[in-house]
Amino acid sequence: PLDEMTIMFAAGNVVHLYDIVTHKQTYLHGIDGKGVGAVAVHPSRKYIAVGEKGDAPNIYVYEYPSLRLYRVLRKGTEQAYAALAFTATGNTLASVGSYPDFMLTVWDWVSEAVILRNKAFSQDVYSVSFDTQSDEVLITSGM
Repeated sequence: PLDEMTIMFAAGNVVHLYDIVTHKQTYLHGIDGKGVGAVAVHPSRKYIAVGEKGDAPNIYVYEYPSLRLYRVLRKGTEQAYAALAFTATGNTLASVGSYPDFMLTVWDWVSEAVILRNKAFSQDVYSVSFDTQSDEVLITSGM
């Protein structure tokens, strides 16, 4: 959840922010136009990362709750993002691309810079996360 009353989920080309008390929904439409592949919430709950689908898709980082575009991370994958995760400190963001490149990228997201890039695997990776005790331990899982 983003806060005590709001949950977030992606469906198609839209990120839904749903208030479970008032039942009000707010929508964050995709920019690249071919869908949303992955979402992540910053540990401070002040930012939302949205990894999109399409030709050379971007990761868009929005401020929350204003939903103002804050940062754009470019050239992390060829076709779609499959997973995103912030470190416990929130300083770093990991992304995993899906077919055809399966690229794992670790970002200094505030400066929009790549820290590390490597092929994750030759098949889909469905999850990426950091160890809660160390920003230097990264875990992926998939098929």
